[in-house]
Amino acid sequence: MADPAPAIALIKRDNPNMTDDTITFAIKRMKELDVFWAGPAKTEGLGSLREERFKATYDMLVQNQLLDPKVDWRKSFTTQFVKDLRVLP
Repeated sequence: MADPAPAIALIKRDNPNMTDDTITFAIKRMKELDVFWAGPAKTEGLGSLREERFKATYDMLVQNQLLDPKVDWRKSFTTQFVKDLRVLP
């Protein structure tokens, strides 16, 4: 967030219809809403993954009949790639 220029360039490359005003507004709102550094990200880092959060997502998908309840949610994710990242503000 300190220097969004590289991300903005990628966004505009992949979506040429994205305007500077829209991107500026989005960045402002993400900062206002503390999108990146809220909850567990403050202490565990950006990209942290918690079992209880994944279970809540699974429950919501099953409840809305978007996922078969027979799916073993414990086998559908891993923390091996993010558990030691600790990307902190």
